[in-house]
Amino acid sequence: MEITQEFQSRTKRLIEELTVRSSSDLQCTSGAWEELSVHFLIAPNWSADYAGQLMLLSSVNLIGRFCNNLSLPESLKKVRSKAAFAYGSGVDLLESCIDIATSINPTLKIRVVSSMPENAIALGIGAKADITITSDGWFSCLNCSQLSIPCRDNQNPFGPLIASCLGAAEIFRKLLSRLGAKGSIANRALSNIRFSALDYSCNDPLAVNPAFPESIDVGNILCCGSGAVTNGVAAALRFINGLTGSVTFLDDQNLELSNIGRYYLAKLTDVGQRKTQHLVRVFDNHSLSAHPLTMPVEAVTPLDLTRYKTVICALDNRDNNRGRIHLQNMLPERIIHAATQGLAIALANIDFLDGICLGCLFSPRQAEISTIADPSCGGVTIHVENRDEIAASVSFVSTMSGISAASELIKLSVPELNSFALRNYLSLSLMSPDLADVRFRAKDPNCVCLCSERFRQEAYKAKQHEE
Repeated sequence: MEITQEFQSRTKRLIEELTVRSSSDLQCTSGAWEELSVHFLIAPNWSADYAGQLMLLSSVNLIGRFCNNLSLPESLKKVRSKAAFAYGSGVDLLESCIDIATSINPTLKIRVVSSMPENAIALGIGAKADITITSDGWFSCLNCSQLSIPCRDNQNPFGPLIASCLGAAEIFRKLLSRLGAKGSIANRALSNIRFSALDYSCNDPLAVNPAFPESIDVGNILCCGSGAVTNGVAAALRFINGLTGSVTFLDDQNLELSNIGRYYLAKLTDVGQRKTQHLVRVFDNHSLSAHPLTMPVEAVTPLDLTRYKTVICALDNRDNNRGRIHLQNMLPERIIHAATQGLAIALANIDFLDGICLGCLFSPRQAEISTIADPSCGGVTIHVENRDEIAASVSFVSTMSGISAASELIKLSVPELNSFALRNYLSLSLMSPDLADVRFRAKDPNCVCLCSERFRQEAYKAKQHEE
């Protein structure tokens, strides 16, 4: 039981925040959670399709991190596995699913059955089930009984991966409902959702679905923080064929058991290893080169950043956002920020000259600021109180955040897709993807990084010119 509690500690905390009101509630919650059972189905036309297999394997991966009872149909044994998942190497689809499930959850019970078990929640890929998911290029579809979704092989991973996140979120919603959670978070079941990873629209009849580029060069990327969100970034990039460039993963921590429940690419055997090394190995034999940088973000200097065109910020709120503010004060050319809060994700494309910067989003409280860190313009230090707040979270939310950040990277790297890039800011709840908040957020005049000050903007321009 202790290993289970540590493995699922962040998810347990989130469930308790949403459902527990007394000690008796806590006991009931624990029992109902342990009894949750999920059965996976896949229609024959999708089981032989790359996108269909990727949705299935990704769904097993995500749901297996918070559900301890899974069942799979015997029919998967007859299907050759063609989706090269990041780990697991079964020759048939059943074997691949079992490889993935048993490598991520220390207490998982998995059954192979000829018919769906009683009381199990069924998730189907293009199949009749309690919850169904499908995908089409940039589109991810959930419970689309009234929409015609074509089954066609293409190499765009964003539709299938986000579909698996939406399906996992609906399984989680059913769990919350069983546990007595109140309000729309537990009871607003979604149907006929066609979500676009291209522009974050939902059920828009005018939404376009351009072909995925055959080759993409992302240049040199630095991922600051190698945790759950960056696992989502790495997963999306790993599933893109023909991707070129270089990605460097920065972090100074080792993987712990409590991480495995949320890290899309992490296995039980990775516990104790460097987070950076773990992600680098995912890109063995891939066209994108990957490198570790084992150091804290606070040690990064402006010179370190000169070789990176894009920085993906997946840092948490540790030390009152000290790392995020330090990174912004190094004035990198471009920052894609990705984060989570409960069941929601936040995404931002940071343009230091226009709209919010990381300082606007995460300025310390004014009472905690003594002076302003400003390596470009002569200021020196930020003093903040050390307040570590570990957020409650679950696998599919962190993964969705990282996948969305990777989508922004691809759109910014391909001229034909530039117009679809997020201008500024996105907030999205996995329980309500149809209510995504895409908007422009203006600069905060009290920003600790002084991004609205002319001298800071000139320093940014000068720095980019020097590079």
